[in-house]
Amino acid sequence: MGVKGSALATLISRIFMVVFLYFVLLKEKRTRRYIKDFSLKIQDFSKKMFDKMIKLGLPTALQMFLK
Repeated sequence: MGVKGSALATLISRIFMVVFLYFVLLKEKRTRRYIKDFSLKIQDFSKKMFDKMIKLGLPTALQMFLK
């Protein structure tokens, strides 16, 4: 399968990881509130917040990309 097989295996493992972490976090009493209160509210998303996220995340992402 080559590269396509590797990509498919990675995708399946990442999906499994997200589902597994969701159930683990939902099971724990301390972390359950983070799962239940999570929402993606586009109207609350501001340019200021986006700029801050880019300034914090871009250098790290570039460092990881170049390794």
